[in-house]
Amino acid sequence: MFFSLRNKQVNGAMLLQGKYNYNFFDISSGKIEINQEVTMKIVKGKKLMDFLFLNDGVNFIISSKCHDLFLLNKICGWKSYRVSIEGVSEDYFGIQTIGRSGKLIRDYTKGFITGYNLDYKTWDGSDIFSPEATHHKFISKKLLELINENKLTNVEMLNINDVKHYNIPEKN
Repeated sequence: MFFSLRNKQVNGAMLLQGKYNYNFFDISSGKIEINQEVTMKIVKGKKLMDFLFLNDGVNFIISSKCHDLFLLNKICGWKSYRVSIEGVSEDYFGIQTIGRSGKLIRDYTKGFITGYNLDYKTWDGSDIFSPEATHHKFISKKLLELINENKLTNVEMLNINDVKHYNIPEKN
């Protein structure tokens, strides 16, 4: 059982913009090695949360509390880089998802459907991962429970079988 990790969009939560000159998809997937602190600019909101999302729709950062919990509980499938938010003294870390699975099994229905199908045999066993050819962030039950037990903020997790999304069938 897997869960989709998404922005909860808590009212007033900070939305950020990264000050870097890289393709944000490459950053998210870990294709680019980031060895220096990255500065973030606040675009909207004032509330600090455990998960803060960037306005690129793909990347997010986590609080030091969240970072420490991931390390302590041996969460796998990610790597991090240091982040500074302009005007904020708290420590944050950018997340790169390096856990993988094969492609999602596509439905042939065009339009809104419910659920993502995944071949479990293609999953690398990571607690956070992205299916091939997507930028979805899927998480294990272990990570779901860790987030819930520690009441980490501004993140929503939905069972991938319950996610409603628009589907465009692949061309044969």
